[in-house]
Amino acid sequence: MVFRTAKYRAAFPTQGFETLDDARGWAAEFVSWYNVEHRHSGIRYVSPQQRHAGQDQAILAARHALYREA
Repeated sequence: MVFRTAKYRAAFPTQGFETLDDARGWAAEFVSWYNVEHRHSGIRYVSPQQRHAGQDQAILAARHALYREA
């Protein structure tokens, strides 16, 4: 799924990269975004970093409480 996400992300360089270092830099930024900012549907729309750090339970509980109030 990571390759599909990369391919369809708006920042994907459709014309390719000028150099190998450009490609490596883009990939490093993408992986950081994918793990820290991107919310994954397979883990209930939290980021992998939040899940790994154990923050997901509090986030999901707060989300659930908000939905119940609505």
